[in-house]
Amino acid sequence: MYQLTQSMMAALLPEICPLCKQLKQQHAESICHACWHELHLSRQVEGFIVNLASETTVWLSYDSAVVKACMHAIKFNHLEQLAFTLGRCFAHNVNKPAVDALVPVPLSWRRQYFRGFNQAEAIARGASSVWDLPVKHLIHRPKHGKAQAKLAMTARLQSSLDRYQCPEAVDGQRLLVMDDTATSGSTLNACAHTLWTSGASWVSVAALAHGA
Repeated sequence: MYQLTQSMMAALLPEICPLCKQLKQQHAESICHACWHELHLSRQVEGFIVNLASETTVWLSYDSAVVKACMHAIKFNHLEQLAFTLGRCFAHNVNKPAVDALVPVPLSWRRQYFRGFNQAEAIARGASSVWDLPVKHLIHRPKHGKAQAKLAMTARLQSSLDRYQCPEAVDGQRLLVMDDTATSGSTLNACAHTLWTSGASWVSVAALAHGA
């Protein structure tokens, strides 16, 4: 009954784009056509390197107001479908990696409980649906810590070192770690380090966006 009511409301009420707050075109996916157009105009970020990664790929830059709004909406407006769709767009806009699996950066259990989903995992699933690569949850984050965005860069690097664990061996596997946002690269570095020490033969990293 609840789902039927929701469907009826969605059919009767106009949908608003969560980014620009304008009316969304009928059948538009997650955000309006104008915001999608601006996202696709964004150039792939170049020159950002995660030291412990074999390769670093970042698609969008926070220089765009739409990108900022998009990443904020995914995290704080609980738009899991948008994260999935952006993962698909990411996969269409960058080269398919020569890896065995995609590995999302994990959230602490507390943050995932309150957010309702892991945005990195949703992005990885979206990319997986295009690249036909499996998503493996190889990295665990047993402890809840202060949000990385609230820490100074040196503190981010230090706090990330022992935050992640890989409880199983990944001997010889080629893996791509995926996250929503890369700032200093400390989280991706820590995840890459965890997979290297567990036996991976190649660890590349990718983020949907780069910025503060």
